[in-house]
Amino acid sequence: MIASKTHIYDTTNDFSLKSTVNVNPLTSSDVRCKDMLEENFITCKDGDYPLQVIGVDKVEHCFVLNDTVLEKLLLNPEIADKKVAVISVAGTFRRGKSFMLNFFLKYLKAQNSDWLGDRDSTLEGFSWRGGAERDTSGLLLWSKPFIVKLPGSKEEIVVLLMDTQGAFDSQSTVKDCATIFALSTMLSSVQIYNLSQNIQEDDLQHLHLFTEYGRLALMDEDSKPFQSLYFLVRDWSFPYEAEYGFVGGERMLQKRLEVSIFLEFEYYVHGVSENQHEELQQLRMHIRACFADVKCFLMPHPGLRVATSPTFRGQLSEIEPQFIEQLKEFVPYVLSPQNAVLKEIGGRTVTCRELLEYFRAYMKIFEEANNLAAVSCCRATYCRGMEEKCGGDTPYLSSAMLEAEHVENRKVAIEQFKKTRKMGGELFSKVFLEKLEADIDECFDSYQKVNNGKQLFSSFRTPIAMIITLAVLYIFQQVFLFTGLSCFASLCSTAVGLIFITVITWCYSRSTGNLREISQSIDELADNLWQNFLVPFSGMAINAGMKQAFISNLNSFGGTAASRTNNNNATTNNESWSIITVNLNKNKNLRFVSTKTNKGTNEEKEEIKNKMKLRITGMADGFGRLASIVDWCRLAGSAVETPCCCVYTVGGHVPHLLHDVIGLVDLFHWNEVIMQIPLSTLIDSWSAVEQFKGGLKKFVGLPDESMLLLTVNDPAHILRSGYNCATSASVFGRAGRHKLDPQLYGRILHAFRADCFQAISDSDNPIDASKKRLNKSVDRTVFFSRACAEFAKQNNEQLFCTVVGGYDQAERIRCCKQLSSLSVEGYSFEGFHNFGDLSALSVGSVVPILKSCFEHLPTERIRFFPGSLDPKQIWRLTQAGIDLFDTSYVHLITEKQEALVVDDNYPYNAEYNYAQDFEPLCKNCYCYTCKNYTRAYVNHVCTTKELLGPMLLMIHNLNQMLEMFRKIRDMM
Repeated sequence: MIASKTHIYDTTNDFSLKSTVNVNPLTSSDVRCKDMLEENFITCKDGDYPLQVIGVDKVEHCFVLNDTVLEKLLLNPEIADKKVAVISVAGTFRRGKSFMLNFFLKYLKAQNSDWLGDRDSTLEGFSWRGGAERDTSGLLLWSKPFIVKLPGSKEEIVVLLMDTQGAFDSQSTVKDCATIFALSTMLSSVQIYNLSQNIQEDDLQHLHLFTEYGRLALMDEDSKPFQSLYFLVRDWSFPYEAEYGFVGGERMLQKRLEVSIFLEFEYYVHGVSENQHEELQQLRMHIRACFADVKCFLMPHPGLRVATSPTFRGQLSEIEPQFIEQLKEFVPYVLSPQNAVLKEIGGRTVTCRELLEYFRAYMKIFEEANNLAAVSCCRATYCRGMEEKCGGDTPYLSSAMLEAEHVENRKVAIEQFKKTRKMGGELFSKVFLEKLEADIDECFDSYQKVNNGKQLFSSFRTPIAMIITLAVLYIFQQVFLFTGLSCFASLCSTAVGLIFITVITWCYSRSTGNLREISQSIDELADNLWQNFLVPFSGMAINAGMKQAFISNLNSFGGTAASRTNNNNATTNNESWSIITVNLNKNKNLRFVSTKTNKGTNEEKEEIKNKMKLRITGMADGFGRLASIVDWCRLAGSAVETPCCCVYTVGGHVPHLLHDVIGLVDLFHWNEVIMQIPLSTLIDSWSAVEQFKGGLKKFVGLPDESMLLLTVNDPAHILRSGYNCATSASVFGRAGRHKLDPQLYGRILHAFRADCFQAISDSDNPIDASKKRLNKSVDRTVFFSRACAEFAKQNNEQLFCTVVGGYDQAERIRCCKQLSSLSVEGYSFEGFHNFGDLSALSVGSVVPILKSCFEHLPTERIRFFPGSLDPKQIWRLTQAGIDLFDTSYVHLITEKQEALVVDDNYPYNAEYNYAQDFEPLCKNCYCYTCKNYTRAYVNHVCTTKELLGPMLLMIHNLNQMLEMFRKIRDMM
């Protein structure tokens, strides 16, 4: 992988690392790359040195481009605008590449016939040594550019020498090797492919792999992508077959790269029956097609002294004369001005200044290619998972199940992308993560269309819609004839005839395949009829029938329900509907349905609500805060002390928190008068409450003196992710998914008449949500909150806004800053979890984020943290400064038939331990259950699953929870 970080180095002899230029703080991967670069730095005595322009991280397998080093080298005013020739040596590790490059250095420094110098002088330059372990790492350029004059002209060019990391060592992957070789080939004008002893088939296959990697990156189909390739065969041992040097090399090269295609008649003429395999032919043609010029040079062995002596330092006196003789032929040929190969890209020569840009561009290409490959692979993973569930051969899947499969497979694909090693680092890969998410959403749209096509009804929707329309028109026709409106009857008759012709045309098109455009138009017409007329009218009819049946059932109970209905029918005469248009954004207008009551009525006086206030009575660092909620609705003259809990109920019905259970717990003795009902538990039947016209508390039988807090999501059940959009949130009831937008929410709030409500939010983020997802979550939540705040202001309602942002502290703070300007009574903190069982929630990770949020919110506002938290978690959150919780934890343990026992020492124990003894009930509890029933009896009714069992447990557990909050307040 290539990490796009920029490092600045001090170009002195010691060449030490000065500083790092990076907009963002270094990640652990960046630090490893930085340490790696310092470790691999090479120094030289005479003032010239190799520059490591691309470094390698062995742990992350990433490449680091040292952009500033390249700038200082290539933008030197003396060479920046001169044409350049780049000589690179690449090949397998420990084959003498750096050793050969140092003879190139000798030639370029001397530039005369005696360039080899003293026979006893050591060989300096690029780092080299004997042995079996890798010496060169990454990609290096010599720090001193060599300026040479072209023969026959005054033009000067620059020669750069490039050394590369050897391929196929024990620390590099095949991809690492391919990347280094491809980059060096793309950037060099002459690539010397350093081989040992022979040109073997695997050498050609590796060359094919590496050059194809580079060729695909260049995407140049019109010309040969690379310039000169020299096969340098070292330690050639068969001079009797092909002599040393270019002549023998050319003979062997022709033989190795020969494409042999023998026709059938040649068997009779030449007696030849061998035919080269097609794969071998393509490999050879590929190599010829990739390089404009291909040569080969055969080099003898330098001698045993060179290969085996640990003290050898490059002295010519210890090298075989035959090797030196061939050096004198090969090196001048490659480096002499008359043979100079200038770097060309796209048919034009390149200057040093332009070469710098190509370095950057090619690195970028590999980053993108790697990330695009990861996107493609992860998209394929998503598609495979979806194909198994809703592919072409699978039966129809319901919309809810299809969405569930989509969410699950989407999560798997994104997890795979995050775990895949990618070039460019996390910041660069974020763009491709967003592309993957967009691709997955596009694929999901396709799967939805395919799945809908399998539904039997969808295939016959058009004829069904047409036949129903025919029947309706026929009925109207008869009615008009009966009433004497013959003109309207004639219109209906004409429409019936047209629709009949339309159905016949549709059947003909579907059976023959002709008139497809007309058939498609008919389908669209039928779909519009179905969606805009038939479904709404049938839904209205069904809902009216269900409401009437529901009211009839209520009246059949008599007593309370009947009296509620009769009493509330009288209150509706003075009500009038009005539409409030709220302009909250430049491009978004929301319409709310609300009610206003005519002035002068007694109803209006009863509905006027006092704005709640939070009066802080004490604060201590590390112990939270004590406060009182005053002036909230029916709290005139009294107060609710915090920290406290709102009493959670599933729609106020069986099997747990019934009206009788509330009385037996004696909530008002505890001064716990806040009742919480999640909207998701009543979303399926909210229209019945609207028809009832008496409000939710009277509908479910909650005490009149209690305060009702309406929350959106159910804290006792896991929240499904991935179903919200920019204009609505999703609420899941027993009947499935409901889209909740501000207009619908306004109607529900009017019907429920809650004392306080929670704003709509987009809080269903997974724990590992991306930055983009969290950003969208905050934007949507702020938009919903502004809409709800305007609604609350128009209707004198109490509102809790929701703070979201996952575990991203910056997004949380951004959300707080935007919500702090709204006139609200409290803040609910969500998005740390998806509700349900929260035993695994790490409160230690939540508390620091909460404290940073508190700094940007008004102090005298209620802080609500919903969720089924156990006593230990609640204690730690109260220490952080949370005021209000819910009792959904009591509901969950009651469902498990467990009893909660709060120890006498709670919460004084230094480690905040609490007892959860799920044996029979405790002796020190004075609740209704513990005073009137034995342990054996409670165990019996729970074991036999009698309705009384959960009710008795709920009474006990709720008492214990309230006692727990009393102890917290006493200790604070």
